[in-house]
Amino acid sequence: MLGTGWGAILLLIYLTSPFLVVFTLLLLLALRRGRGVVSIGLEERTARAIEAAWLIGVGIA
Repeated sequence: MLGTGWGAILLLIYLTSPFLVVFTLLLLLALRRGRGVVSIGLEERTARAIEAAWLIGVGIA
């Protein structure tokens, strides 16, 4: 099946979909961060550290 046109399309989808998910998450985080840090009773510095850790985790995944 990989020698056919459908195989090439499936391979493209399988290879690009994880990157699209990570890119979308990073884009949403950047847009959210542009509006300001939303903290739930946390100190602003702590909220920024949590966001940075989440961003690094998503980037590694």
